[in-house]
Amino acid sequence: MGSIFVLEVEREPIYLADDPANIIYIRKRVSHGQQIEVAGRARETKDKTRSEFQIADDALMLFGILGWEGPKFQLGGGETAPVTLTYIRALEGSDPLVLKAIDELTKRFNPKPSPDPKLPDSNGSMSAGAGDSEIPTRPESLNNPLEIGTST
Repeated sequence: MGSIFVLEVEREPIYLADDPANIIYIRKRVSHGQQIEVAGRARETKDKTRSEFQIADDALMLFGILGWEGPKFQLGGGETAPVTLTYIRALEGSDPLVLKAIDELTKRFNPKPSPDPKLPDSNGSMSAGAGDSEIPTRPESLNNPLEIGTST
């Protein structure tokens, strides 16, 4: 079993089985601090021409995409396009490889809560019949660090 700490950048290649020549490299693991950093970047963006969803998606992809290679990512002169916000925004949104990369990044930055039986039930109790004592629970708005403008 590996370390629970994300102390270095680990790249994971994302590609389609029928097109292995085109690859998007994304962060393999994401730390809690990185989740907060991406959410902060999204909140700090002052671009009024883009929706909150688009801004969050930009921050996610800019932070999560580490590189790409293959013919799809080449510019007119044959060189590979740099991974910048300009080129990230220029990616074809309906391309299956792009959709797969976004899906994988979303899973890493917005993990689903674990169905751990040790977690408190809806009344805050750690076990059945444990009385009326309440254990504070995390506000629902904090479960998704990329949700913008939610109130607690």
